[in-house]
Amino acid sequence: MGLFDGKKGLILGVANDHSIAWAIAQFIMAEGGLCGFTHLPDRADDERQRNRRRVAMLTDTAPNAKFLVPLDVTKDSDIQAVMRRAGEEFGQIDFLLHSIAFAMLDDLKVDTIKTSREGFKLAMEISAYSLIAVANAAQPILAPKASIATMT
Repeated sequence: MGLFDGKKGLILGVANDHSIAWAIAQFIMAEGGLCGFTHLPDRADDERQRNRRRVAMLTDTAPNAKFLVPLDVTKDSDIQAVMRRAGEEFGQIDFLLHSIAFAMLDDLKVDTIKTSREGFKLAMEISAYSLIAVANAAQPILAPKASIATMT
């Protein structure tokens, strides 16, 4: 019997096979858990859909990976769509892993005290506020003893 047998949940923020979220997802699935995944949406001009393909290469081979959908956490409509899909697939979820972070490259190249105001706001919205946004949106589908964890 696996630690996650019968458990279902969302893994938000897998970017590639080096992602901490992917290592956690692999453990959960190896222990019997079923996972839904999100990926960073591809730019409209990216015909190769690099973000989706990068994550799909991982999830397509995992038998306990149930779906993969885009998620831009700055858009409430995207967050709602992910929760709707999770509800359709799983009914209720037992866990949600938030492993999403972002900062503008220009701000990463300078000392922290030189970070721009706009860059800081964007980094906080994506890296921190998004946890609150997805946790709030997940309320209707969270099982009574569900857990939410974040990596950021």
